[in-house]
Amino acid sequence: MSDLSKQPLRSTLEHIGELESDVSSTIRNLARIPYPRIRFNLEIAGKNYKAGLDAVRRVLTEYLLTRAQQFATLPQPGTGKTQTVDEILRKYWGRQLNMSYHIAEGFRTNFALEAGANIPFELYFLVFDIFKEFNFEETLVFRPADQFKSETFEETILEPLDSILQVGKQTILPGTLEQPPVPRDLRTEIQLKPANAIWYVSGEAHNPILWPLIIHESFHLLDNRLGLFQEMESLMGSTKKLPVLDPAKIEQVNKKWSKEIFQDIAAVHYFGPMYAFSLMNYFERLPYIRSVEHPEMSSRLYAVNKYLQTAHSQHTDYLTRALSFCKPLITRELARYEQSGELSDEVKTELDMFYDAVASWLRSRRITLFTDRLARYVAQGSRAREMVDKQIIDRVPYVDPIFTFDEVVDLVFTKKVSLALDPTLLLNVVLAVSDKYTPQGYSERLVDCMYKCRVKQAWDLALSSIKA
Repeated sequence: MSDLSKQPLRSTLEHIGELESDVSSTIRNLARIPYPRIRFNLEIAGKNYKAGLDAVRRVLTEYLLTRAQQFATLPQPGTGKTQTVDEILRKYWGRQLNMSYHIAEGFRTNFALEAGANIPFELYFLVFDIFKEFNFEETLVFRPADQFKSETFEETILEPLDSILQVGKQTILPGTLEQPPVPRDLRTEIQLKPANAIWYVSGEAHNPILWPLIIHESFHLLDNRLGLFQEMESLMGSTKKLPVLDPAKIEQVNKKWSKEIFQDIAAVHYFGPMYAFSLMNYFERLPYIRSVEHPEMSSRLYAVNKYLQTAHSQHTDYLTRALSFCKPLITRELARYEQSGELSDEVKTELDMFYDAVASWLRSRRITLFTDRLARYVAQGSRAREMVDKQIIDRVPYVDPIFTFDEVVDLVFTKKVSLALDPTLLLNVVLAVSDKYTPQGYSERLVDCMYKCRVKQAWDLALSSIKA
């Protein structure tokens, strides 16, 4: 066995090299993914993790090992004895060494999870559609986890590194009065491509009832990157203010709660009424606890219920049937909070004003919301009969006829037909019959529907371009 004291950190540095090789191998194996955009996004994530692993190595060599070697020849105050490099590393920077190992392992583990994620690929495109509405083109990857959450890669990589980069700010070696050379700030040299991760509950990956929560996390992510909440707040004007959901809490806490509700309101407008059902279902599966980041469940449900009470559409029966399913469920739940005093009239008044402000901001943004997609579906579907009558079906993009709510249910669940229907319209229908059909048992068919819709959109776009 070799004397590790003569080659300090050799084993740790070798392991980091092994982790880099693992990441490189995983990047090469991404060729199996049939979707170029998803494959490209994962490649960007892999390169970011390699940059993080390189930073860990440089911390160990340029910060710790080099400094330990500088002080190995210095006599200790009082004794005059010198210490070995290994002794200095373990005595003064043992914690950083330990953290470096775990941080490096964390980077490799994250990428392995993202590259091997068990979530249907079609859900990526559900998020890409939202990004397109805001002209947002940064990289996105899904990360299996134990909760729903969004995170930038600066948070994923740079924040863990900060815990070991702090050693670079030390001006005096512990135990001496010697001033070491000031090292470069490695944080500024770490080159990361703009990228983001949406965490999802791994065990719920094939549970369509919770897929709408990904929309909420998408708005979280967009808010972090584009400052959507601040933009909305600036439009409120001096006469309006953010809701004070708990006067006993400091302003920063109430603002965090307002942000969470802002994303709920945006999500229910974008996805449709069954987002409210999804949110309540998740609260039931995961016992909800108020925190500094998350307000009372009653406040969040009341805010999305405002949409259920005000939403209307003359296009098809999708919206009315979805509302008739989830409104009674949410209403009964809110009644329970009102009776217990958890949802006061004062809080409801605050939320009413805030809801109106967020809804107004969404309209000003002119993004395509659920009711807009309904209207577009009806406008396109109304052309189906005209195309057949005029015998021009082979000269224009193919258009499906308008299906009623019951026809969609019958085709998907009974006749086992995968409809090329917009994913948000599809899910608002199938989730509204989850008391009769268990969506989890039909997740593969729903994914196939989403795939066919995306293929149809690409086909229509190609034909439209040729026609133009």
